[in-house]
Amino acid sequence: MKRPPSILSLILFLSILTLTNSASGQVSFFQLIDSAESNYHKKNYLKAGSFYAEAFTINGDMATQTNRYNAACSWSLADKPNAAFGQLNNIITNKGIIQGWNDPAEFHKMLSSDKDFVNLQKDKQWNKLLEKALEKNKNMNQR
Repeated sequence: MKRPPSILSLILFLSILTLTNSASGQVSFFQLIDSAESNYHKKNYLKAGSFYAEAFTINGDMATQTNRYNAACSWSLADKPNAAFGQLNNIITNKGIIQGWNDPAEFHKMLSSDKDFVNLQKDKQWNKLLEKALEKNKNMNQR
């Protein structure tokens, strides 16, 4: 005659099952960044921006300057200027930036010439943003 499983065994089994399912179902920051980049290259800019936003959220709103720059490009091309300017301003103010590559001169140069931002150049925020980027560059050179 078989004995029914004990309550403790059942609880242990359900706990392991729950942990396994939640760990395998969890998406990492890097998976979301990969999805964002993939969608950007497929010209699915709105999806790309959304994946970047989700990645930043699950990472405590922290990202590299490159991640934020690429998110801004995605939002710009998706015709979401406020989201694009938000990411660019985060770069300028170092808000939510994981320290790594942070070259204000290169950032200003890229910002000025990147075709992904053509539609932002019509916005009144554009010139203010360029001025802030230039100022950040000047401040960095004076150190």
